[in-house]
Amino acid sequence: MSTVSSFPTAIYENERLADAIAARAQALDSIEERRRWPRSALPVTTTLRSMAGVQIPALHTDNLSEGGLRVTVPIGFGVAVGQRYEVLLYAGGASGAVEALVGDGHYGTVVRTEIMLGTEGADDRVGVGLRFDTPILL
Repeated sequence: MSTVSSFPTAIYENERLADAIAARAQALDSIEERRRWPRSALPVTTTLRSMAGVQIPALHTDNLSEGGLRVTVPIGFGVAVGQRYEVLLYAGGASGAVEALVGDGHYGTVVRTEIMLGTEGADDRVGVGLRFDTPILL
């Protein structure tokens, strides 16, 4: 009998949750683009080094701008919004601009993460957006 009486409450809670999700989606759609710099799809080899010295090696940027970059990392490194990393960029691209980025000293903060579920046998990954402390010149 208690299961039957709690059924309307469960429906009400599901409707409230659905309304909250719809409101959040609408709010996200209305957010203005915050990026100041255009992004380029430069596949630059990158290593992220945490402030504790943990390295996430041999990544390739999904995109790069003067203000930050996006990389995809394997699950398991514990990358989260607010964490800080030293960003090591390596030469190897065809662009002379990429050559100028080689070396240490580019620091940034994780501003966005996105779980990317693997399909057809691919591993799960995390898309990571980092904002540089100081813009770099491309």
